[in-house]
Amino acid sequence: HNTSNTKSPVLLDEQLALAFLQVNRGNLKNAITLFTSIIEANPRIAGSYVGRGTAYALQNELKAAEEDFSKAIEIDGTLV
Repeated sequence: HNTSNTKSPVLLDEQLALAFLQVNRGNLKNAITLFTSIIEANPRIAGSYVGRGTAYALQNELKAAEEDFSKAIEIDGTLV
């Protein structure tokens, strides 16, 4: 099936779960790549910015992490 079609919420949830799994396993560069592709297709999903920001923070890329966390809060103010 076409994995680039992120219109399906189930597929989006699977993509997010896979990306968060990469963070948990320490595969940070892969996680960042996955979150970035999700963001490009769905720029209004706060969780993808949280995930990518976490991966950046774990790589000590704090400016990039701060930008992603700020974007997540801009999308979903309940994250504060």
